[in-house]
Amino acid sequence: MKKTSLSLLAWVAILASACGGSDDPTGPSGTGTQTMLVEASIEGVDQEGGFTTRFEVSLFDAEGEAIPEAVVTFAHAALDTVELEEQGAGSGVYAATAATYEPGDYTLDVVWGDERIEGAVVRGLEIHTIESPEAGATVPEAEPLTVTWTNASPSAMVRVETHDFATDPDEEIADTGSYTIPGEANPRRPQNQRIRVTRYAAVDIGGGLPGSTVQVSIRNTVSPISVR
Repeated sequence: MKKTSLSLLAWVAILASACGGSDDPTGPSGTGTQTMLVEASIEGVDQEGGFTTRFEVSLFDAEGEAIPEAVVTFAHAALDTVELEEQGAGSGVYAATAATYEPGDYTLDVVWGDERIEGAVVRGLEIHTIESPEAGATVPEAEPLTVTWTNASPSAMVRVETHDFATDPDEEIADTGSYTIPGEANPRRPQNQRIRVTRYAAVDIGGGLPGSTVQVSIRNTVSPISVR
């Protein structure tokens, strides 16, 4: 499979340019043969009873061709080393899931024959808590709804979602700890509204071809909310 789109690269480039604060994921950039393009993500997702982490790495050579049969791992001090599996023969897409999420440093290593990237570090974001509205709250329909969350260490960008609304993915929403959903996007839902806040950051990594990046994100949800 040949690489045909730069959309992910454009998105993480925006994120990388916006990084700052103590949750800035910048770590040692890594070393390597500078022969592979890496598009990687670490996604922390809230589930009932806890969190999971989804790891995904796409690898391309200098010609934009997918790199198959590589050995791809993420290491973290609080986890065993996670080895990603290729998602279909020859796809060059590698993935794995962990049954928990940990903030702190994740180290990416990639080996493909004599080609390699070693010691590329990205910092997992701290888990945030949605403070307002709380689960079980009742809020007025068709009026602006202000959502607040903890952000002692702001990330680069944030996305806010409900069943009826989502911030524009092309808009750079700063992680200020607060966002107001417009009244027209807050319709009546007496029982089952939910609010999700996802915080993002990204880091360029060394050792690969220019444009190699790792994006990190952490999502948390509050529900149910009654809108009436």
